[in-house]
Amino acid sequence: MCELTLDVGFRNIDYAARAAESLGLHVIDMSSVFCHDGRCPLAIGGLNVYRDDDHVNRSFYETLAPLIAADLAGAKLIRTE
Repeated sequence: MCELTLDVGFRNIDYAARAAESLGLHVIDMSSVFCHDGRCPLAIGGLNVYRDDDHVNRSFYETLAPLIAADLAGAKLIRTE
């Protein structure tokens, strides 16, 4: 298998997002980085995306640091009740 479908790749994201938002936490939507046209490749830019069924490979995750930092810079980092 060389790719996953969007619904398989992000099968648990709705639960995690709802849980985070219920605690007043900001959710970063990274689906556009991992998936295009409903398909999520297992390798991007020569790097394996995942190290197992549920975890992103550290090398790939490190390439996302600038995107995450930019998103966090604009986030409201104070917990809301």
